[in-house]
This record gives sequence, structure tokens and C-alpha cells, in this order.
Amino acid sequence: MQNLCPQCGAPTKSGDKHCRACGAKLGEQVHIAPTQAQRPMQNLCPQCGAPTKSGDKHCRACGAKLGEQGRITLGRTPRIRKVITACILALLVALIIIVLGNLGVLEIHKVVDGEIHTVSCPSLVEGMKPFIVSIEVLNSGNVEADFKAELNSSHLTIISSPLTKTIAPGKSEAFEFTVEPLYNGQEEVVAPLELNIFADDVLVDSRPWNLQILLVVDGKINDISCPSSIEGVKPFTVSIDVLNSGNVEADFKVELSSSYLEIISNSPTKTVAPDKLCTFEFTVEALATSQPESSTSLNIKLFANAKLVDSRSLMLRILMPKLEFTSMDFEPRIEWFDRMCVFDVDLELSNLGQAAATDVIVYVRLDKKEGEMDSYTTHIEYLGPASSYPITTTLDYDAFDDYQFAIEAYCDEGGMCIARSDWFYAYPDWEDLMLVIDALNWVFTFT
Repeated sequence: MQNLCPQCGAPTKSGDKHCRACGAKLGEQVHIAPTQAQRPMQNLCPQCGAPTKSGDKHCRACGAKLGEQGRITLGRTPRIRKVITACILALLVALIIIVLGNLGVLEIHKVVDGEIHTVSCPSLVEGMKPFIVSIEVLNSGNVEADFKAELNSSHLTIISSPLTKTIAPGKSEAFEFTVEPLYNGQEEVVAPLELNIFADDVLVDSRPWNLQILLVVDGKINDISCPSSIEGVKPFTVSIDVLNSGNVEADFKVELSSSYLEIISNSPTKTVAPDKLCTFEFTVEALATSQPESSTSLNIKLFANAKLVDSRSLMLRILMPKLEFTSMDFEPRIEWFDRMCVFDVDLELSNLGQAAATDVIVYVRLDKKEGEMDSYTTHIEYLGPASSYPITTTLDYDAFDDYQFAIEAYCDEGGMCIARSDWFYAYPDWEDLMLVIDALNWVFTFT
């Protein structure tokens, strides 16, 4: 035991009345035991733990042989023993559990479970462009398992699905789907989704999700290429550029209508992507009319997925030819000795319209009692506006009687005739016939 000053704690000797360090008056002195650090090193027998002295070769208690390993510090032996004992017991318990589990004696409870941790999906989708749906799955069981994610919706098309993933307990993995809206005729719809998670082919979690889809079907007539004036009934082309101004792919169709125009060939329905242009071409021709000049409206309608989205109207000027016989002359003469009546015909056909006439057929016919006796036909390839064409021919008939002529001219363009028809009557010159008869009588008389 050691005496200490109660004031400063300095060591004192027995009999001191004042502290040699601080001078405090000493009364009953404090006695403390030496700490473990102040304890001297002591040799112990490693076999029985009895104290030994330096130089002993055998333990005085058990007789065990002593060496350098017998020297251990007092106070550390119990702690080391506890650690070693705990490790040995843990290894023994683990070994027993493994052996009993393999033998089927001890059944270890396995939990296969999982849950949808987070979902990443847009709440509003515009158009038909693909987008990503991401699902983070957590393995909440106590064993490793194979996880699979499924996405079901009647309003979406699954472009690509994720593969099965093996996830360790307490870990999470992301599953990504590439999907796009499915157009079903509705432009705005709330699409319900069903997200399912399977662990080792067992459904472990399910979650509903609502997605708003906005689909716009729209288009407009971007440009029209069409002549403002039409001459005659020759076919011409109408070209229409259409723009898909919606956000979904759509089937576009263009329809033309007019009172004085005929649509010879229509353009088929075409599928146009969003923000893309498409050209529709039509072959059109004017209907023949007796008016040299007229106007008509060309009505254009644009449909997208059978819905009218745009319409336009154009005014077109139609110019037509106008044919007339401006000069007609018929000179009959009789060929008595050939017993034939001959007519010299001089005609002039003029175009009084504002458009050229092409493929003009002129037909002159000599009729007798509604029966055709002689005729003449000529072809004029081109007869411009304010121009004329002369026609000269001879028609004959081998009888003496009254004659009537039917003179026709028509312009055949597009199957429509612009015709001019006239009837004329001609009679033989009987005075000349009497002169011939008198001459014949005089000859017979003198012979």
C-alpha cells in the first residue's frame, strides 16, 4: 500500500505531517492499491496457472515443465481465453448447422420475395414516339432469386422488354421497357397500365399506373399547283402538297370536285409521318361547252384518317373553241351525157372561240330521200382562235331530181363534239335541159 496526499495526490511517507509537494497538512493518509500497469510481471504455469519463480524448470504445484512460454502477464489470460472460447463455439455451431441442414434434420426457412421500389414513367405522352418505362425492383427475401418484370396495357405496344435478372437479398435492379402508344381512333385517352413483378416465376408484387396519351390527327394543304386558265378539253395536272401537322402517323386522302371538270385519274391514299410533306397528283380535263369562255370552281378536300381536316377552293377560267361555217357556196351542174348531176362545193370553216380546236373533222354529205348518195370528209389537225380553213370538193349523183345537202363539222376533243350542221336544197337547171332536147330534135329532123 502507498500513502498519498489528499490535496495533490503526491506520494508521502509514514509520519509526515505536511505534504512535501504542496505543503498541505496531512491527517489520515489515503492508501491505494497499485494499478495493473504498476503490478510487477509474474510468471505463471501454463498448465495449471500457479505462480512460479524465475529460474524454475518445473511447476511446484503440478510438476509441469516450464519454458519461455510460461511467462505471461497477469490480467491478460482471462480475456484471451474468452476470445478463443467464443471463436471455437461459433465454429462448432456453424458446423453443426451445416451438417444438420445437409442431413435434412434441420430445415432452414427460405423467403423468396420482392417489391416494386420505384417507377419512372411519364404521366403525359404526346404523339406516337417511343418512350421508356423504368421499374426498380428490390429483393426483399432472404435468398437470391430470378426476377422478371411484366407490363400490360391495351393502349401501348411493347417494343422491347427486359430480360430476367438474378438479384441478391437486399439488392435492387432496374427493368426498362421501350413502349409506344397504340392509335385506336381516340385522340385523348387515359391508358391504365399494370406492372407485375415475378420472383422465381411467382407473382410477388403488382402495381397499377395511369398514363395520359394525347394523339393529334391533323393536316393542311400546303401548296397547290394548277393552271389558272384552261384551253380546250386537253388533260392537265393538278398537284397538291399536303403537310401532316399532327403528332401521329395518319392516312391522308385528297378529293377534287367541279361542275365543269372531269377527274380522269385520282391519287391514292398515302400514309404520312408527323411534320412530313406528301404530294398528290390528279389528271383533270375540262368538259366541253358551247360557251367560248366560262369559269368554274375547283373544290379540294383533305382527309386524315377519314376525318376532314382542310379544304380549299380555286376559280379556273375555261376557254373553248367555237366553230362556224362562215362561207358556203354550192354550184350544181348537169353532165347530161353521163346522166349525172354534179355539185361544186366551196366552204370556209372558222374558229370564233378563244381556244384552239384540234382534230377537227369536216363531213359533207349529199342526201337523196334520206339515203346517203355521196360524201366528203377532211381532217384539220389544228385550227387556232380567229382563224379559218377553206374546203373545196365535188359531189355527184346519177339521177335528175331534187337534192338536199347535210354539211357537218365537229371538233372531237375528249369525246365531246362541238358541231355545226346545215341543210341545203339544190335543183337541176331544167332550162339547160330543154336546150339540149331542142338540139337533139333538130339533129334528128335533118337526118
